Amino acid sequence: MSTPLDYRSAGVDLEKADDAKGRIKALVESTLTAGARGSFGGFGGMFRVPPGYRAPVLVSSAVSLIVGLSVFYPVVLRWLGSR
Repeated sequence: MSTPLDYRSAGVDLEKADDAKGRIKALVESTLTAGARGSFGGFGGMFRVPPGYRAPVLVSSAVSLIVGLSVFYPVVLRWLGSR
């Protein structure tokens, strides 16, 4: 009999994860300032840049490395395969 392919069998407790995210949300929201844009829950934070620029928004992303690797990894595999 095979092991089920789900979060619990992988060791992830979704109830504990939801609880942790709720606690993190409270901490994040306690740091909001007037320049903050958007709300908690996305993969990045946005902040309004001071006047003097043409409507820029600074975005800090938590997934840049993952996205970068997902784009770069196939390139590396092709390169290794061609040697």
